[in-house]
Amino acid sequence: MKTNNLFIKQLLLNLRALRASRKNINKIISLFLYAVRLIGRNFGFRFYDTVAIEISNICNARCVWCWMYFSGKKDAGLMSLENFKKIIDLNAGYFKRKNITILPYHRGEPLLHPCFFEMIDYCVKKGVGLRTLSTNLNVEIDIERVMLYPYWSIWITLGGITKEVQEKVMPGTDFELVKNNLHKMFLYNKLKIPIYVKMNPTKDNAHQIPKLAAFVKELGGTEENAIVGTTGFSLPAEASEAEKEIFFKNVVSRDVEKYLRFTYDNSKKITAKKQKCLFLMPTIKYNGMISICCHDQLSRINIGNAFQVPLEKILNSKEYKIIETMGRKMAFPFCKNCN
Repeated sequence: MKTNNLFIKQLLLNLRALRASRKNINKIISLFLYAVRLIGRNFGFRFYDTVAIEISNICNARCVWCWMYFSGKKDAGLMSLENFKKIIDLNAGYFKRKNITILPYHRGEPLLHPCFFEMIDYCVKKGVGLRTLSTNLNVEIDIERVMLYPYWSIWITLGGITKEVQEKVMPGTDFELVKNNLHKMFLYNKLKIPIYVKMNPTKDNAHQIPKLAAFVKELGGTEENAIVGTTGFSLPAEASEAEKEIFFKNVVSRDVEKYLRFTYDNSKKITAKKQKCLFLMPTIKYNGMISICCHDQLSRINIGNAFQVPLEKILNSKEYKIIETMGRKMAFPFCKNCN
């Protein structure tokens, strides 16, 4: 029910933004396809309306729920501007023909990339749509310029509504910087882009959830901009017992159990509440590797190189379809209890 309510809330906010900004017919088509994809995905249909491109998997937030950043298992890197342009040049016609938009995000903070603006400018130049800007806003950057681009939506991950809680839950962040950037984002939102400020519940911020909407309103938003997320444990099959123990120590308490995407027993054995894949999305890593899933955090799947081969050819290949079907059935070892 929570997932359905969140979907409805997103849909209504996008519809209101569409009406306010008087976008063209392509925006209406995109909104329709977004709804169709979310519904159809539950029945196993293949829909590609978004491709994730990892321009940066470097992150400065150090969220307490992200065990991989503390484990040292995840690789780190930036996609070069040259290689990003190769992807766009190879696929611009396909993206426009199929109404596929770009998600410039996977595993890291996109605004940390020194060529962020050049990359987004190139998408606009080539007529490639922008899906979602996902950010923690913990970056010294020109927010007014950030807001000039026609993103489908913007998602900000927040750790807390006070300095103490924010910097405890996301210890790499500066609360005042994040707060000021968020205020500017609402101030400069001339395109009426739906902005979602999402708090992932943990034991240290759960008490602030009832005050989140008021905090967002104080910064220039509305109650609809405030989203209470759900907290997951990425790829429990890949984590050691020690890594799980640290996660539970830093994140889990009885107060947040209803917000967790998994259940657990006394031995910290994690079981996903929904035993099906919710994260299938063509995903291009910073080094060009292509995976079927935006939750393939440790790059266990590689189905080609996006700097060399058009994505349409890869997505329509027999190999991709077989591997994607396995992913949908959660048949890979790392898929077990993914949430």
